[in-house]
Amino acid sequence: MHLASLPAEVQSRLPSRDPAFYLQSLRDTRHILLDHVSHNPALSNDFAALLNRIVKFLDLLESQWDQLEKMCEAMPRTLVHGDFSITNLRVREGACGPALLVFDWESAGWGVPAVDFTQFIHGAARPDLNVYYSILKRAHPHLKLEDIQAVAARGNLFRLIDEARWPLPVLESASRDLLMRSRSTLETFEPLLVEALHEVQMVRR
Repeated sequence: MHLASLPAEVQSRLPSRDPAFYLQSLRDTRHILLDHVSHNPALSNDFAALLNRIVKFLDLLESQWDQLEKMCEAMPRTLVHGDFSITNLRVREGACGPALLVFDWESAGWGVPAVDFTQFIHGAARPDLNVYYSILKRAHPHLKLEDIQAVAARGNLFRLIDEARWPLPVLESASRDLLMRSRSTLETFEPLLVEALHEVQMVRR
């Protein structure tokens, strides 16, 4: 998929999945979190403290965004699935043997494919980077395995920025059960974000 060529007209009609897209998503998420900390009376002190910690990590990530973008410059722009998780993959028998079926293209776009080879995030497909590199280098010989690994580490952050938005609508709920579910999701999210930032040397454990 990442080697597929598309006419410029088609590329221009696809949503952008370059780093700028994820930066805007980060900013939108942070704005929502800060708004709830300031105005949502349903949040406990502990829950508000959790949201504030996540905001600080997002601040740190944004402060290093230029470095992140620079690491992605070498990658070719491609068709990006955007939610390359195990739940969206099936293997079926094709005319020439087993074939991979990928579905749920709601998050697809055109840009840096980093998010498609996320490695340690729960539920991600975690493609083998050595195999990926062995195929991609045929069309892009300037790339090195280290480039792919570095971009995959940034892909972890892109994926987490996307996932941070998922529990946010529930914060508007007056239901205690829904709020607790949202809190549980964000409590799981926080250490993953720390791990991803550590991997790119933005924080220490």
